[in-house]
Amino acid sequence: MNKELTFGYNEIIIKKGVIQMDGLLIRSIEEHIPLEIIYLADSQEFSQRKLIVKEVNDDYIRAFCLTRKQIRTFIRENILSIMPEFHYKNRFLH
Repeated sequence: MNKELTFGYNEIIIKKGVIQMDGLLIRSIEEHIPLEIIYLADSQEFSQRKLIVKEVNDDYIRAFCLTRKQIRTFIRENILSIMPEFHYKNRFLH
C-alpha cells in the first residue's frame, strides 16, 4: 500500500469521526440532549464532563457544563470522546 492511499484512508476515518461528532453536537443544541465528553485540559489532565451544547464552530464549542454548573468553552481538538449521556437515554424507561 503506498503512502497516498494510506493518507487518504486515514483522512476518510477522521472526516467520518468529525461528521459523527458534529451530529451529536447539533442534536444536543436542537433537543437539549446532554452529552458526556472526555476532554484533555490545557494542563494536560483528563476531564470527564456532562454538558448541553449551546454553540458550535470549527475551533470550539460553548456548552452549559452540568458538572461545573456554568457555560464553558471547549476546544474541539481536545475532545477525545463524545457520546450521549447514558442516564438521559433511559430516563423515560420505567
